[in-house]
Amino acid sequence: MDAADLQFLDNTFKVVTSFFTLMYIKPLDQKKDFEEVYRVMESKGRFLIWDVALLQRKDEEKDIVAFYLKAILPDREIKTGYGTKWPEQKKDLPHYKKMAENAGFIVSKQSDNECVFFLELKKP
Repeated sequence: MDAADLQFLDNTFKVVTSFFTLMYIKPLDQKKDFEEVYRVMESKGRFLIWDVALLQRKDEEKDIVAFYLKAILPDREIKTGYGTKWPEQKKDLPHYKKMAENAGFIVSKQSDNECVFFLELKKP
């Protein structure tokens, strides 16, 4: 389903998650996605986001960025990677916080570990 046009009723979900997805979405579409998630969330609901901060490109000849990720779970480790084209403008934690706040969310938790970040957003 297109996150910019969710086919759910208003105020349907208590929790919505986004796991390393926003990096693939253009900023204009991200704005719509945040607004749609806000619409389908219940009051006091949470939007949990894990993603990568894409900063300014250092080498103009390289148009792809790739990230290695190791998730440590109670019973195992998962090793994977993600890659995408460098964006025209940076997409980092402040970018997503501003987008979330513009959609009506309140930032309740955040953490940033070099290029990976976590955001917990709440709908008032």
